[in-house]
Order: sequence, then structure tokens, then C-alpha cells
Amino acid sequence: MVEVWLPYGSTEVVARIQYENLMSIYRGELVKSVKNFDKSINQSIDNALGVRLEDLVRNNKKAVIIVEEPQSRLLRQASTIIRSRIMELGVLPKNVLTVWGVLNQLSDPEKLVYDTNGDIKELHHDFTSNLTRLGKSTFRKKVEVNKAIATSNLRITVSEVRPHPLTGYTGGGRAILSVSGLSTMKRIISKINNPKVRAGVTHNNPVFESINELGEIASINFSLNIVPNMERKLVAAYAGDFEESFFNASKLSRSISEAKIEKQSDIVLVSAGGLPWDSNLASALNAVDMVQPAVKDNGIIILLAECLNGHGSETLMNLITKYDSSKDIFRSIRKQYSLGAEVAYRYMRCLEKNQITLVATLPNYYSQKNLRLTTADTINEALETALKKTGRRSKVAVFPQGSNTIPLLNM
Repeated sequence: MVEVWLPYGSTEVVARIQYENLMSIYRGELVKSVKNFDKSINQSIDNALGVRLEDLVRNNKKAVIIVEEPQSRLLRQASTIIRSRIMELGVLPKNVLTVWGVLNQLSDPEKLVYDTNGDIKELHHDFTSNLTRLGKSTFRKKVEVNKAIATSNLRITVSEVRPHPLTGYTGGGRAILSVSGLSTMKRIISKINNPKVRAGVTHNNPVFESINELGEIASINFSLNIVPNMERKLVAAYAGDFEESFFNASKLSRSISEAKIEKQSDIVLVSAGGLPWDSNLASALNAVDMVQPAVKDNGIIILLAECLNGHGSETLMNLITKYDSSKDIFRSIRKQYSLGAEVAYRYMRCLEKNQITLVATLPNYYSQKNLRLTTADTINEALETALKKTGRRSKVAVFPQGSNTIPLLNM
């Protein structure tokens, strides 16, 4: 018997698996974090790739700092550092605005934060208002972004870079997507049915290529891309040119997150990774999408996610309740996109190939009836039920950090 401890909210639970059933435990690369966060961020700015911040500030006196994920403690800390650096170089505090992006329904649209002089210091983006249009994209239409982007001549992005099931990785142009209008989001998300749209893939990934184009259209002057480890602590930071800094960060992120697997298993046991990844179901479902390549068709995925904040997306609930297939959801996205619709599409696509069993604090009413999930009270109960269905000789693959692990199947 092997005991495997898995993250669950702010704690851990143990899964007990017979030796003959355990295929392997896939963790990605265990990398130590830096000792001094502030020092590492400042060093990355001092050694910026392709462009120097002081040269940019010399010619641009109104700055906007675009932060991709307002919930990220790392990004909040990093954006504070780069804000201070800009002001040290001579930009007046009233001319430095931080715009917090919105790519989920947990953000606080249009919330303003003022400094001691009464000037706006921070703005939480609203994807339905306060927008303006920038140059045409390959869609032959102009893209909509927050007005603060267009009215600033020094445009800086701050992002974490880690695997993402749609864009390949977070960071890069995804920061601009987070401060875009709903029409621009719709045109990009409408490409999610392409087989190249998956975690760790940027080459020929139409979603990644589209958001990368957003960065070019928005004329991003400077980027700060930080790479966390599985514990969401800083490993490295890359600053400077928009594309070059992202390329270096994504290369490191790939080396941390990839896990080679010899063959697909009958059962995948995956933890979303504890907080913040399993704070709600919409967030935790990323882990299912990430690890699906590791399980056989018609196999079982057991998702461990506490979900203390509930399902996390009204759009997810509405679309899964209303439609019977991923094709139907995709058609609805092309007609009328709502924030979070891509989660419903990806989830339904997984459900069409595999049984998903959820171990969480969500009421069974939501899980079984609305979301069509099998549920279990404990991880070991879920394992026992799965083995009865797939057979006692079935193999189990375990992913303790499913939201940040890319399974690579050796062909």
C-alpha cells in the first residue's frame, strides 16, 4: 500500500493505493524558490532583455501597469516594485495607473483606489465599459481595450507564466486580453475548438497567436514575466521586451511543469493543487483539462478540489444545464460569448470522453444534477468505486499539482 498526500484547500488528504495499481506519481520538476523576492524582481529589471526601463521613461511620462491576475499575491508584490521604479525614474505618481485585469468572475469591476492626493492609483477593468479601439488585427476589426491603455504612452505588463489549457501559458498577450472588451474576447475564444489549443503549446496555437497579436497592437513597451514553482513561489523573473521576456519565462515554465508518461492510465487521480487553484470549481476544472491526455478514453478522472467558494461561475452552471454537448456550447459561444463560457466548453469536452468524479465540499445537488458529475465523500471512496468499475488490475496515475502539470505522452 502506498500513501500519497495530496493538496486540498489549505491542507492535505491522503490517498491509499495498492502497489500493483499505482502507475506513477507525476509532479513536474521540484524547483526551489528565490530567497529574496524583491531583489530578484529588481535584478530582472536592471538586466532587462532588449530594452531598458530608464530609456523608456525618459521619453514617456504617463504610464499604465497592466496586471493580468488581481488575485495573485506575487503579481501584486511585483507590480508595486515596478511602480516604485517608474516613479524613482521621474514619472509623477498621478501619472502611474495600475489596471487589474479580469479573466474570471472573481474580479471587482471598476473598483477605484485613490492615493493620498486624490488621484486614481488603481483601476479594476470592466470588460463592458470604459473601452476604446486600437488598430486592426487579423480579424480585420479593431480590438477593444481599456481606455487607460490608449491614453498612456508607457505600457507595461506584469504576469505570471505557467501552463494554461487555452493559451499554452499565462503571461504574454494574455495580459492584454485581461483588459480587453467582450467583443475582442469573443473573437479569440471562438478558436478554442482547434486541436492545437492546449497547455504548453504556443506554436500554431490560434488562441496564443491571437493574444500575442494583441500585445503587438497595444504596443507594449516593457514586460515583467515571473515564473512560479508548484508552491507558487518565485523561481525567476524576466523583464524587458514583450516577446523576448515571455519566451524566456515560458521556456523555464515548461521545464518545471512537464511530466513524461509512458502510457495512458485507466484512472487519473488529480488534485487541483490546493489553494488558490481549488478555491472554486471553475478554477479547479483547469486541472481536469490539463491531465486528460494521461487517461484512456472512457477512463475515470478523480478530481480532488475543496471548492469552498462554490462553483465560481454562473456562466459555467447555465451552459452545462442548458446544453447537452460541447458542440452546442461552442455554437453558443460564437453567437453570444459570456465570461467563463470557455470553461463550460472545455469541461463538457472532457465529460464526453471520461467519467469525472469530484471530491469536494460542493452540495451533491450542484455536482450530480447540474454538472453531471459523480461524487464521493472521500478520495479513497472515489478510488474504490473507480476500481470496481475499471477492474482491480487497473492502473492509477496521480497528479498532486494538476493545475500546473503538463503530461507528455511518450509515443
